Amino acid sequence: MFDTLKYFECKDRDEINKILHEKDIWPCEVTAIVWKDNHYEVFYESFED
Repeated sequence: MFDTLKYFECKDRDEINKILHEKDIWPCEVTAIVWKDNHYEVFYESFED
C-alpha cells in the first residue's frame, strides 16, 4: 500500500462536508484545509494498493 496526499477544491464549508461524504473520506484522513483565491483546498490521505 502506498499513501498519497490528494486534494479537491470547493467553494464553502457545506460543500466540503458533501464531498467528503460522497468520496467516503473520514474526517481523520483530512490533513489540511486551506483558503486560497476564494476557494477551499482540502488535502487528505489516500491509501491505494
